[in-house]
Amino acid sequence: MKQDIRTLFKDIDSNEKELPKNHRDDFIIKLNKNSSSKRKLTKFIAAASVLLIFSLFLFWNSDEKQEPTHQLITHVKQIEDEYLQNIDTEWNRFIELTNDQKLISKYKVRLDKLSNEYSKISADFSKNPNNINILEKLINNLKYRLQILKDIKEHINLLNQKNNTYETIIL
Repeated sequence: MKQDIRTLFKDIDSNEKELPKNHRDDFIIKLNKNSSSKRKLTKFIAAASVLLIFSLFLFWNSDEKQEPTHQLITHVKQIEDEYLQNIDTEWNRFIELTNDQKLISKYKVRLDKLSNEYSKISADFSKNPNNINILEKLINNLKYRLQILKDIKEHINLLNQKNNTYETIIL
């Protein structure tokens, strides 16, 4: 077992495996595939919600004004509850992903402003439930809040992946 220590280190250095040249490109392609499928699903849900609301207006019967308005308000309430639940879920995931209190407080203020704006729009909607512009503003506000949270969460995940990648390469 008597060996020169220099030859042992040469053997270790020669056994190092290098990543392929196109490793970074393959990683970026796979990352883009994953993020695009999530965005497509979010866009599909948003489009389905808007389509549902527009279809309610198309099939609205002028003879039964009270009933469709009540149905519309019920559907809007369901959509609102679904979006608010998704927003709460994304907010909790965002808080779990980051420890940066400045970032959390910054986005909390931003979401609070949007929430206040939503309350004003909601009050306008209760006064005039047949106005499609107000309805679109309600849905867009909810979509925007949800998208902000998803974008920042993806950004934090990407940063965490980059940090982990650099750590494994350095080691």
